Amino acid sequence: MDSILQQPDFKVIANQKEIPVLRVTATFVDERIQEDGSCYGIAVIDSDEPVSVEIRCERDLSSAKILPEKNDAVTEIRSDKVLLQLTKHGSYVIEPQSYKDTPLILFYNPVEKNAPSPDTPGVHYYGPGLHSPGKIELNEGETLYLASGAVVEAYLWAQGDNITICGHGVLTQRTMPRCTVRHCLDFYKCNHLTLRDFITMDPCAWNLVLRDCCDVSIDNVKICGGRMLNDDGIDVCNSSNVTIRNCFVRAQDDIIAVKGLMDKTDLTKQNKETNKNHFEHDNRGIRNVLVEKCLFWCDYANVFRIGYECIGETMADITVRDCDIVHLCDNFRPKEAYWANAVWHIQASHKMPICNLLFEDLRIYVDIPNTLIMKIVPMECPPWIGLGNIHNCTFRNISFTGASDTFHGDILIAGKDSEHTVENIHIENVTINGKRLERDSENIYIGDYTKDITIS
Repeated sequence: MDSILQQPDFKVIANQKEIPVLRVTATFVDERIQEDGSCYGIAVIDSDEPVSVEIRCERDLSSAKILPEKNDAVTEIRSDKVLLQLTKHGSYVIEPQSYKDTPLILFYNPVEKNAPSPDTPGVHYYGPGLHSPGKIELNEGETLYLASGAVVEAYLWAQGDNITICGHGVLTQRTMPRCTVRHCLDFYKCNHLTLRDFITMDPCAWNLVLRDCCDVSIDNVKICGGRMLNDDGIDVCNSSNVTIRNCFVRAQDDIIAVKGLMDKTDLTKQNKETNKNHFEHDNRGIRNVLVEKCLFWCDYANVFRIGYECIGETMADITVRDCDIVHLCDNFRPKEAYWANAVWHIQASHKMPICNLLFEDLRIYVDIPNTLIMKIVPMECPPWIGLGNIHNCTFRNISFTGASDTFHGDILIAGKDSEHTVENIHIENVTINGKRLERDSENIYIGDYTKDITIS
């Protein structure tokens, strides 16, 4: 294994067997892009039985945190090691001192079953070791299999029905400069797409992108970003019937972005009036997206960005539930800023309606002074073809807890004019350090052109 992939800070022993720890680059930007940042470690444990884990580190571990706060691990923390008893599969973040101080992420998986053999027809098979194919292309009915211990340096293009990517190995773009490819894992017009169990790390652009896809299952995929801006975790673009479940996503940029990308040659960013007068939706809507039982970490942008860059007839029926968010962007910008960063940034553009969004049973850990919780405002963005509308959104049973006792967070809900409104927004049982948000809370701002906004 290439020594640059090893993370020497940690030693991880699972059931008395040492397991490798891989190095992922992480940069904390003050203004724009830096690519010489810090790093974090990831380690994979595969077992169908409870696991005893010993984590050693040369740094003092006596104040280490285990995230998410709500986890089933039995923990003993000492100055020289952390001991865990794991019984529930999932992702665990171990932070020796702070989240900027080289954390370790454990991925505890069930044992893999029914792996294909290397000579199976239609299977691109990568066994243990380092591989550098550069580009992988998948077509209808094909499978990419990444065996445990495989590290594959490549970006991916896929088009066709019944495509699968599976296995406990790694895809990485660690050697690629920023935005040298359009998307790292690019799925275009893929129906009945299955993605499960693999790790992708060190992306150089938008990471996992669905474009014009339908009937997609993304299960137990681990996206380990943070190396540079524009490393969006998962972009659901003009796609429907998408399920994202049991996943880990860390990125500098947006974690879950729901968008509608242009598919017309006559729209330009330069001529706003031409775009407005000649624009017609092409019926590539975004519908039926479910995200559940995931763990998210956002370094620099939005956890959920919904509606920016949206060419489509509608964006509807999006549900996010039972998820943990362990870190939020610490680059605070005021709520009025165009590039404000938030947990939820819902921004209907391009004359498209956004409706029927549900976020429930979310646990959010905060150890920063402040961030924007929610911004729900129609807005214009390139290619400048008007505003949309937002209605029927519910946020309920959401808790903000953590080390910061000064965090309060702002909420901005506002329309733009009588034709571009925000209506039927319901915030129910949202608490910050145990205190429930009420309509008259000082951090809530309800603007003009809104209707039926309830906070209870």
